[in-house]
Amino acid sequence: MLEELLSRIKQLEKALKIALDENSELRAENAKLRELLNKNSQNSSKPPSSDGLNKPKPKSQREKSDKKSGGQKGHAGKTLLQVENPDAVEIHQPMHCSGCDSNLAEVSAHGFEKRQVFEIPEPKITVTEHRCAKKQCPGCGKQNTAQFPAGVEQPVQYGSRTKGLIAYLQNYQFLSYERLSEFFEDIYGVPISQGTVYNTTKAAYEKLADFENWVKELLIASKTLHADETGLRVFKTLHWLHLISTDKLTYYLVHEKRGSDAMKAAGILPNFKGTLIHDCWSPYFNFEFIRHALCNAHLIRELTGVLENTNQSWAKDMRHLLGKLNKSTKPSENWPSDAEIKVFEKEYRQILECGYEQTGGVQPEKRTVARNLWERFVMRQQQILLFMYDSSVPFDNNQAERDVRMAKVKQNVSGCFRSKAGADHFARIRGYISTVRKNGENVLIALQDAFLGRPYLPA
Repeated sequence: MLEELLSRIKQLEKALKIALDENSELRAENAKLRELLNKNSQNSSKPPSSDGLNKPKPKSQREKSDKKSGGQKGHAGKTLLQVENPDAVEIHQPMHCSGCDSNLAEVSAHGFEKRQVFEIPEPKITVTEHRCAKKQCPGCGKQNTAQFPAGVEQPVQYGSRTKGLIAYLQNYQFLSYERLSEFFEDIYGVPISQGTVYNTTKAAYEKLADFENWVKELLIASKTLHADETGLRVFKTLHWLHLISTDKLTYYLVHEKRGSDAMKAAGILPNFKGTLIHDCWSPYFNFEFIRHALCNAHLIRELTGVLENTNQSWAKDMRHLLGKLNKSTKPSENWPSDAEIKVFEKEYRQILECGYEQTGGVQPEKRTVARNLWERFVMRQQQILLFMYDSSVPFDNNQAERDVRMAKVKQNVSGCFRSKAGADHFARIRGYISTVRKNGENVLIALQDAFLGRPYLPA
């Protein structure tokens, strides 16, 4: 009887151990799934477009300011103002006196009250016919025909302004082929075919080849670059849009790969020897002659995610420290002295010492998001704090995020690109538009000039 009880106890202990192990695994899996469900654009690297209908409430990391909302003092407004030389003037005469009803038709005006109306002219496409005269030389009898102007190549064609507007509406305002055709029919009474839209876009792509090569040379010669990449659907297949930019230049590349192969194909990073700001995507570190700086806005979002999911105090303290450093290194503030930098470095290390135990100590039971992030702060301290040592290095990679955002808007509008060629066309033209905008030039005029063979080239 005793042996049966002991045997039964051993069976129960074994079953209990199995149940406890399974329970532990399920709890860990549950925690991991909860962590994944809690991820959004404000506590991870996920883009805002992935939030869907469950958009989180805004959680600004900025400290409250004493400034009032709206435009600040000294801000240049854009109020509509009267001009000195209007295009047309209409005189309106009072014909009778409002007091005694006397006739004022012959009375001269002694002053005017002015009001101006700003209006666009009636949209109209003008047709210019070019005729090349044929003449016979009276001396030798040879027949001579004049040459058509540059750009006039077909019996019937659209001019550079029309082509520029097509490229502008498609690649800057993101009108679809169908809506673009409807626009020209509604506004100008000319229904432009989808084939014409594609051919116009292709022509712009070809004419901007020299511009793109010029921008790549300027990017290679820059001291600081921003880099990012995002997924792009091309004919139902995942491709990647790679971005390299500065505050004055933008370059896009569509490639089947996300990593080093695509970066080498762009031909910029292999020849670049300055500072690259990015989000710690590992292939960027394959370029050994580049000095790397990490985006602290990404890190702050990831620290927020760790804090929300684990409540580890080191994440809160590190997030606060990064915010304090960002404020201390603003151009308008006094740059921290060497002594102050050492104090910041000491505080940085103290926070990581606290995080060491909170994330599992010497031998953590498992790899967690919090532990991986903590190790990144340990291993990448110089690259995380590079903005504190070098005033030319920005705190974050927001320049790249702004530059890549419009490509995501394009994809949200169109769904995907129907061909790799179409994606390549968009990337080069969009890079041109972005560069033109950054340099304060008129986008529509710059597109027109590109069709005339003289695209805008930044200094």
